[in-house]
Amino acid sequence: MKKQILILGLLLSLLKPTQEISFKEYNLESKIELTSQQKNIEEQTGKILIEKIKRFSEDWIYQLTDSCYKNLENKGLEIPNYITPQLMRVIARIESGDNPKDKSNAGARGLWQIMPCTWEQVDDISKYKKEVFIPERNCEVAIKYWVWLNRACRILHSEKQGMQNWDSLSTKEKIKKMAQSYNWGIGNTSKTKWDFSMMPKETQKYTKKLMKFFEKMFPIAYENNFATDY
Repeated sequence: MKKQILILGLLLSLLKPTQEISFKEYNLESKIELTSQQKNIEEQTGKILIEKIKRFSEDWIYQLTDSCYKNLENKGLEIPNYITPQLMRVIARIESGDNPKDKSNAGARGLWQIMPCTWEQVDDISKYKKEVFIPERNCEVAIKYWVWLNRACRILHSEKQGMQNWDSLSTKEKIKKMAQSYNWGIGNTSKTKWDFSMMPKETQKYTKKLMKFFEKMFPIAYENNFATDY
C-alpha cells in the first residue's frame, strides 16, 4: 500500500511541471499571435495613410472632398465612418467624370450631380442655382445628403418593414443600398425593399460601377473596409 502511494505521488509530481510548461507555452503562443495581429493592423494602417497622402497630393477633387468632410465634422455633422472622403471621391468620378460643370438631361448639376430636390433636402434651395456649380458647395451638399440617406435607410430598412435592420448590415451592403437610393431615389428603392432584380438596369450598373471604381482608385482602403464582409 505504501509503495502504491509513493508511486502515485511520483506520478503527480511528474505531471505538474508538464502542465505548467504547457500553460506557459500556450500563453507565449497567444502573445506571439496578438503581437502579429497588432503588427498587421499597424502595417495596414500605414498603407492606407500612404494611399491617402498619394491621392491627396495628386488629386484636387480628393483634396476638396477631404477638406469639406473635415469642415462639416467641425460644424457638428455626425458622419458615419463608412461615408468616407474616399467614397465621396469615387462618387464624383462616376457621377460627372470629374467635371465641375457637368449637366444632365434630368437636371442634375456639378461634380456630384446634385438635383434641386436633393439640395433642398439638406440645404437652402434658394442658393441652388447660384451655388450648385461651386465645387465646395456641391461637395458639402453631397456629403450631407449621404448622411441624410443613411438616417432615412435606418428607418425604412428595418424589421418593421420586413427587412433586416439597417445597423446589422455589412458596410458593403449599406454603401450599395445607399448608392442605389442616390441613383434611383430612396422612394423607389424602399418601395421595392431594395430588391436588386427590380431596379432599373442603369441603377444596377451604377452600383457595380461604384464598387469597381472604389477598388480601382483606393485598393487598400477598399480591402480594409470590405474584405471581411463576404
